[in-house]
Amino acid sequence: WIGGKDNNDSLYVSATRYGSAIDSIFRTGPIMNLPYTFTEDSFWNKVWKVSKSDILFHLANYLNFGYVPISSILNWPAHGDTTKGESNIIAPFIDKNNDGKYNPFDGDYPEIYGDQTLLFIFNDDRNILTPKLKIEVMGMAYAFNCNDSSIFNTVFMKYWIKNKSNLEYDSVFVGLFFDFDIGCFSDDYLGTDVRRGIIYG
Repeated sequence: WIGGKDNNDSLYVSATRYGSAIDSIFRTGPIMNLPYTFTEDSFWNKVWKVSKSDILFHLANYLNFGYVPISSILNWPAHGDTTKGESNIIAPFIDKNNDGKYNPFDGDYPEIYGDQTLLFIFNDDRNILTPKLKIEVMGMAYAFNCNDSSIFNTVFMKYWIKNKSNLEYDSVFVGLFFDFDIGCFSDDYLGTDVRRGIIYG
């Protein structure tokens, strides 16, 4: 959930609970200035999964004749289509030859966190409600494969939020809607540990 005020003190909020067709504010993909199509939806309505071992294998083999990277590396959404109004750079990547273009056959690869990363992109521009913030969000869920059980059993989240409107927002707050559903949905309890900055179910 994210909300803020413009220079005229008008409030803008983009927030959804369960993501149903009725109340879903967010839609997949980056913001663009052309009508959305089924082709656009089918490309962006996915999650890209890349692991550190995938990248190490890629770096060891990208110069080999006949090598083809795995789909998530080959089709990493590094660049948007600027002719459609999408940003030139969408998802972060390591540019091995510093030419500014993502090309895995030149040894380029996704920039990830942890030992495995899931990448997803969404925006609030396509919802029919107004006013909308016109924000583009890239999220990464990532985890570590390690002997520390507290880290091994933790999924980390990182979000990049881009303001793609022509407004400047003030007093912006960001929150997360959680519905833990641990076993039976009717007997869940939430707690907070302020000192450690965590909530738990």
